[in-house]
Amino acid sequence: MIYVSPDGKADGEGTNDNPMSIETAVKFAAPGQYIVLKNGTYQGSSKVSIGRSVSGTEEKHVIMAAEEAGKVIFEGMGLEVIGSYWDIYGIYVHKPSAVGIQICGNYNTIEMCTVEGSGNSGVQISRSGNAERETGVKELLWPSYNLVKNCESFDNCDTGRNDADGFAAKLTCGEGNVFYGCIAHNNIDDGWDLFAKAISGEIGKVTIENCVAYNNGWLTWEDTTAEGYQYGEGNGFKLGGNDMYGGHVLKNSVSYGNIGKGITSNSCPDCEVYNSTSYGNAVGGGFNFGFATKTSNKQKWVVEGLISYSSNTTEADQIPFSFQNEINYIFDGKTSHNNQGKVVTDDWFELVPESTKRSGEVAPTRNEDGTINMHGLLTPTAACPETAGGRIDSTSEEAKSEKPKLPENPDNPDNPDNPDNPDNPDNPDNPDNPDNPDHPTLEGAQRVAGITRYATAIQSADIYKELMGIDKFEAVVIAGADDFPDALAGSTLASAKNAPILLAGKNAEDTAKTVSYITENVAEGGSVYILGGTASVPQSVEEALNSKYTVDRIAGTNRYETNLAIVNKLAVAAGTDVIIASGKNYPDSISVSGIAGANGMPIFLTNDTLTDEAVAKIREIAPAHIYLIGGTGAVSEAAAAQAAELCAPENVKRVADVNRYGTSLTIAKEFGMQDAEIAVIAYGKNFPDGLTGSVLAAKLEAPIILVSDTDFEAQAEFIKNSGIKGLYVLGGTGVISDDTIKALLAK
Repeated sequence: MIYVSPDGKADGEGTNDNPMSIETAVKFAAPGQYIVLKNGTYQGSSKVSIGRSVSGTEEKHVIMAAEEAGKVIFEGMGLEVIGSYWDIYGIYVHKPSAVGIQICGNYNTIEMCTVEGSGNSGVQISRSGNAERETGVKELLWPSYNLVKNCESFDNCDTGRNDADGFAAKLTCGEGNVFYGCIAHNNIDDGWDLFAKAISGEIGKVTIENCVAYNNGWLTWEDTTAEGYQYGEGNGFKLGGNDMYGGHVLKNSVSYGNIGKGITSNSCPDCEVYNSTSYGNAVGGGFNFGFATKTSNKQKWVVEGLISYSSNTTEADQIPFSFQNEINYIFDGKTSHNNQGKVVTDDWFELVPESTKRSGEVAPTRNEDGTINMHGLLTPTAACPETAGGRIDSTSEEAKSEKPKLPENPDNPDNPDNPDNPDNPDNPDNPDNPDNPDHPTLEGAQRVAGITRYATAIQSADIYKELMGIDKFEAVVIAGADDFPDALAGSTLASAKNAPILLAGKNAEDTAKTVSYITENVAEGGSVYILGGTASVPQSVEEALNSKYTVDRIAGTNRYETNLAIVNKLAVAAGTDVIIASGKNYPDSISVSGIAGANGMPIFLTNDTLTDEAVAKIREIAPAHIYLIGGTGAVSEAAAAQAAELCAPENVKRVADVNRYGTSLTIAKEFGMQDAEIAVIAYGKNFPDGLTGSVLAAKLEAPIILVSDTDFEAQAEFIKNSGIKGLYVLGGTGVISDDTIKALLAK
């Protein structure tokens, strides 16, 4: 449990009595941690940013919740979530200069939050960085599988008055993003915008359910009767753009009183609308409902249970004739009716928008449980057919919000007997390990762990230096902190140069610490190998080091070209065995990286197949053996076929098991690691701490074994039946618990 307050200090303890700053809390958050935001107004930089490296896990999300929903106010600053597996609850973002809440990571939940008066969209899902579509979607660098639930966004306006939406998932977002139970009103552009551009490509499918969009196109505080008043585009639900396919779904939602269309495909040829109401839109004229796309596109729309009506326009709905059926009520410019001639009338609803001005400007609000209260507005009566229109859900458990529960012992949920030191209850001061009091060493195991992945890399380097018995390194390898391929592909290079792998990236403060460590621990005139382009390792790192060291940046236009450039730096002898591993995921590469380094084996990363250049390089090496690491989902049969042409087929061997944990053990057995005296333990569900462990494993001639707190029994059995007597553990107790380590050591 970490407590944060508006006046919390960077060096605060994070207790209720001595809270820390929010910037510090989000910088060092760990999986399973609960951050309590104490009520009050938070002010500071333009945004609070949660880095990609600061993520929870599938089993252990990071929770950041307001003490009371709506009473934690971010004044003049937004929130950027690049990390993944965060649950954020109850924040009120007020008048930030740019996007209010930007979601760039994956598997996050933003719930019961409000954004008012942003200088751009209120809540937006789009990438951080410059990943192109294919890479972005496959590697989840385009944000995917996020949920925005029971949030409100209003009065958002950019200087051009044409871009600030209430909610947006546009341009660069992946699959599986969902908006549920949200309200967008009085935004200068659209309530929802799912715009795509041809230049960036199709975005992933977005689902909008149980949501309301109203009065978009103008702001609550502006005088719309003033001469020359400039309205925005003001659509309610905009479901696409640039004639790009998306497959977006709108369900059980209501749109009314918007300047533009209530619901529009905006040229998307395959969006779907189910049981939704578009009523009294097109305030500025035009279509109340509009589905259109270019003629060369195949129309794949689905419209079921639509009610569309507006007295603000005489334009008939823009919708193919095929949707004129019994369950759709389509506006013909005068009335709304189905193909049986049944006409929509006011008595179908408890209250219609035209009557709101006579009823004190009735508008949707929220109930205490987070559900939407329509106050009868466009709520269907018994006269309305059950198969048509939106019925905002305010009763089901799915529709409700509940503040994340506090741990039973908020001071220390993992160890109620010793809240001051959860990792070492019997010895709170940890005299046996004074150099690392936060990560005590269990008997037979030493943790290699810092509060960030950068710090873990530095600690790993210190241990490596001690094992080598030197004062300073002659070389160092720097890899990007925010992704895995370059660091893992560089493991053999690092081992060949007796160099540690350190990390640099978007976090300027931690990157500066890496640079400082190098200047203090690498001999002047030594070699610095930077893996990847400036998007991975900033140019500033190179500039800070090139006056004192020989700096060599090894990079290509993508991870596979960078991988090949790294291999080309190695003096690989003819006949050396070769490893082929997936370039799309990290577990198998982590497991084999130490063995590769110890044996001088180059690692070639593959997508679905090896590149022509990689094939040529392997042919040049003429390996005696080729090892395919992982199943066919990691290294495809096509890549295996390529390997069989580069080596005697009987010497091409796939090393795999049913999952990443089994594969790591199979790798250890294949390369005779049962006789090792030391094993390196890495977390199997995220890559950061495992990135830099390869050089340790290579130096110790140790296997890297993947574990989690729910998958360790087979690993314990392997260790029990091996010669392994000690462990180096990559990561703190937040990812690999002491109980798991004790189980691994129980012989």
